Amino acid sequence: MKKTLLLLLLIPSWSFSQEVPSSVTANSEYYTDKTDFFVGGNALNDSLGSINFLLCFISNTNPTDFLNKGKYVAMINEKSCDQARDTSGDSSKNQGSASSKKNASSTSNASKDAAGNSNGSNTNLTKTILEVAQVETTDPMTAKAWVTLPGEEMDMTATAGANMDMNPFDMFDKTVYLKYSQTANADPSTDANGAPKSKFGDFQVNFSFYADPSQVMLPGDGVGTMSIAAVGTGIQVDTSVDGDTLAEKAQLANYNIGNGYMAASGNTITYKEVLFGGVDVTITYTATGSEGVYASNAGWGPNPSNNSEYGPIKKLYAFVINDAQKYYCTKLVAADFIKFTFDADGFEDGEAGEISAFSDSQLSSAGYDTSEKCYNSDTSAAKLDVYKYGVYRTDNGARYETTGGGFPLRAENPVSGKDDMHGWADYYGVWLDDYENTASNLEAATWTRDDGAADATEYKATQQNVEVIKFATSYSSLDSLDGIKLSFWIGDSYWASEYGSANMFNSTANNGGSACTFADYQNVAKTACYEEYKGYWDQAGQKFVITHGMKWANASASPPSNPEVEISPNIEITGANWYSTMVKTQSCGDGCSYTDRRGFWAWSPDTYESYDVSPAAINAPSSATSTAGIRKETVQVLKDFSSLPSNLFCIIDCIDASAFNASIKAAADLLADNDDSNDPSGPINSGFFANNTECFTNSGSWECQEGIIDDYKVTYSLNGGALYDTTVNVNNLMDIHGTGTTSNTQASFATLSTNKSKSVANIFMEKSLQMKRAGYNTGSGEDRSWDVSYLDWNVETGPIMIQTELDKLVCDKDSNDGYFPHNRYSGGAASAKRYCVNKIWQGAVQEYYKIGIRMRPSWVLKNKATNALIAFSAPQYLKLTPSSWTTSQTTASGITTDDASKEFRIFYNGFGSYMDLPGSVYDICTGTDHGEYFFGNWDECKRWIPRFTIPDGAQLTDEDTSNTDTYIVKALAGDQLLAPITAKGESFTGLDRSKIEPPSVLVDVGPDGTSANDIGDFPTTGLLNTGNTCVNHGKTVTACTN
Repeated sequence: MKKTLLLLLLIPSWSFSQEVPSSVTANSEYYTDKTDFFVGGNALNDSLGSINFLLCFISNTNPTDFLNKGKYVAMINEKSCDQARDTSGDSSKNQGSASSKKNASSTSNASKDAAGNSNGSNTNLTKTILEVAQVETTDPMTAKAWVTLPGEEMDMTATAGANMDMNPFDMFDKTVYLKYSQTANADPSTDANGAPKSKFGDFQVNFSFYADPSQVMLPGDGVGTMSIAAVGTGIQVDTSVDGDTLAEKAQLANYNIGNGYMAASGNTITYKEVLFGGVDVTITYTATGSEGVYASNAGWGPNPSNNSEYGPIKKLYAFVINDAQKYYCTKLVAADFIKFTFDADGFEDGEAGEISAFSDSQLSSAGYDTSEKCYNSDTSAAKLDVYKYGVYRTDNGARYETTGGGFPLRAENPVSGKDDMHGWADYYGVWLDDYENTASNLEAATWTRDDGAADATEYKATQQNVEVIKFATSYSSLDSLDGIKLSFWIGDSYWASEYGSANMFNSTANNGGSACTFADYQNVAKTACYEEYKGYWDQAGQKFVITHGMKWANASASPPSNPEVEISPNIEITGANWYSTMVKTQSCGDGCSYTDRRGFWAWSPDTYESYDVSPAAINAPSSATSTAGIRKETVQVLKDFSSLPSNLFCIIDCIDASAFNASIKAAADLLADNDDSNDPSGPINSGFFANNTECFTNSGSWECQEGIIDDYKVTYSLNGGALYDTTVNVNNLMDIHGTGTTSNTQASFATLSTNKSKSVANIFMEKSLQMKRAGYNTGSGEDRSWDVSYLDWNVETGPIMIQTELDKLVCDKDSNDGYFPHNRYSGGAASAKRYCVNKIWQGAVQEYYKIGIRMRPSWVLKNKATNALIAFSAPQYLKLTPSSWTTSQTTASGITTDDASKEFRIFYNGFGSYMDLPGSVYDICTGTDHGEYFFGNWDECKRWIPRFTIPDGAQLTDEDTSNTDTYIVKALAGDQLLAPITAKGESFTGLDRSKIEPPSVLVDVGPDGTSANDIGDFPTTGLLNTGNTCVNHGKTVTACTN
């Protein structure tokens, strides 16, 4: 929660003109829910990241509920405390590249429903223990807190770039010791000068971070290559305990990696932290506003006086806020290189590293800007970035909570002496705390809700290696996309002549009579040739209007520039011209021919959706049928198979459960024998039925030709809640086989995992283990060495479906009602019923499935008594129609006339979820909007922000027309980005490094601190409610306070 202390700077206010139905009463949640807007994108504010995260923890432990009641446990949702987004991460929203779009498959317009989130819930719960005390009302109120911050594991399925972006501070376990004392309350009255007497009261907070020195990897030159224990002198690594409990983990975290301090007295509040560079802030409130000095972490770099030394660099800025004239000005006044010596004692009292200050010339050489920068502090002139909205029922103003929402879990550990276990379950999956526990412990436990709800239901958690993914197809008309921006690729040389014709883009004539080539697309000077265009469909004119061409070579220029090039005048292509021009007649031999037509696949930056626009859809733009509509595919991961048809049929990439298990068992046995020489060195034997491929041997050579006959189809049957291939037999079970089967794969996996002390999935990933599919070939004929399945995550079948859907895939026939010649089939097989897989991607079927066998199992939650799977409601899509807004709502939203005429599709995943609105890259330092595409240097000034804000009272409807309920929206939290203004010429007198607190205020309150400062070891006994949770992220459990 990065913005907690922003209220120290400005008390922002923001309001929309609200148009709310009279059915929403004044005491409804719509009106009572608080709205918080903070001044964001500001280095002064962003420098407070660590303490604000910690303060979020403390505020959600409800300390005043437990004054003088003893130590208690609070579980805190880390993700919730990091809700206010880090601006440094916004680069991930700078979407759009030619390669990613033009190479994307046109076969699927998968929704965000489930497939991308099938690895489990994104919620982590962190344990905090507190004790709050006050002897007499005149005595200071004191508090002690012990906070465990587990390290975040690198996502082994993520890209390398994503992993490299991880903050080193987040990658190791930490224990935080915190000591708090408050001696006076705030006094809002003013002194003779008009300044507040005491803005926040008098208080002091000291905190210390401890970690295992062997786990703390130092960032900087050679990121993550050396631990503190490796580079330090005489540092002891504790190996006396295993770290099975939080108390033992705290024991392993025996090294102080930094201390922090915050205090308020009178008009001044100060904050100092030493942790990988550190943070410093001093703010003094005056009659006209406030002023002070703050430090901003500038990352790691070389010592300006010794380039061989590498370490953290801290910039010091002076600032002045003038409330009367409504401006905020800041200026870089100093910079420091900090050298840390990691000795055996860790960070002791008063230790803050060795400072090497930059000289004026060194500041200049480093490229640091020391000029004054000013901003308009009138928040009504700020650019608004809302990151949290509330959705409420129109009929009563109550929060719209989706049914069956997620909830926290707790279980007593089945292993004596170990800590309780915690988890979270919701639609996307189940997260269980395997950080401290084995899978067998988690499965043996009895789980209950841990949110204080009056629900005594007992649950059990089970691992599941099989999942079924359901693909459902629907259709919409081209006219329904009226005015929506579309980006589509046309760089296909096969259609270059047609694309370049006068009826289309006329690029051939404009390119001197030559059809555009790949080289032309890459040539910035060739302004007639673009391999990707942006535009929209104009329903009234029944035409495409092309507004921009994408010259991606601009992105790699030096300096890079916006690849989006405006086309003036716009290119206009009627639907009739597209349909009549983008066509070829091809011969198929023996006097037959066929017609080939071209549509396009498009991505919309307005809706964050892709669209497969077929030629038929262009020819009949009002049609929403399977023959002429735009196909949309939604994806749902099924954990419960009870709704599946009893028989499903597969024609391509069909898993043979027996062969699959035999192959992966053999691989696991070889990997487990500790003899690296016999480990699998290439793709292992196929676990797929051999005939279910479009490839075959013809005259000794491997070739591929579309069409698979009915005799080759494989049946998957549902029996007793389980899936089997061909017949119901234990060896045909679609799962990882265990006792009683020919291949006891589970036993082999257990041996492998034990021998390597890793999960099987991770071992397979490290070995890049692959399995041949039926079409694999490296011999003579067509090379199909790529036709493999990776075994580190999930192996899937091809599409499977009921027979009536399969019949829609029957291959086209010639004019004599016979199948076209096929090198694979002769005799009766040549005339046998034949299926063409490509028809799936052409939209022939409306529903199909894929069966996946996971090497990395997922957790599911079941009712312990009935064994019934616990189901959670799916996210939904809501429609936003700006044309229905009032004039005042439209003005307040900042929406453009162009966007106001569109309809937007909002992904809704529960109350308070982020809403994906179209946006652009905005420079908060200069006030420059860089548009949707930006390829320059991403820095602290760049943010991805929505193009408009949904005004309070705006109405939403369900995309599913069977739901006639309506909803209204309210902005709940966001950033106000101050507008840059001309420098005010502030003197910043006395605002220099002398305002920063000295290192002597830093005190170690952890195990290495003095007896007067040490708050004590991590508590294990004497906890309220026998150590069970008393607070669940801001919600107190009644049993703890009675």
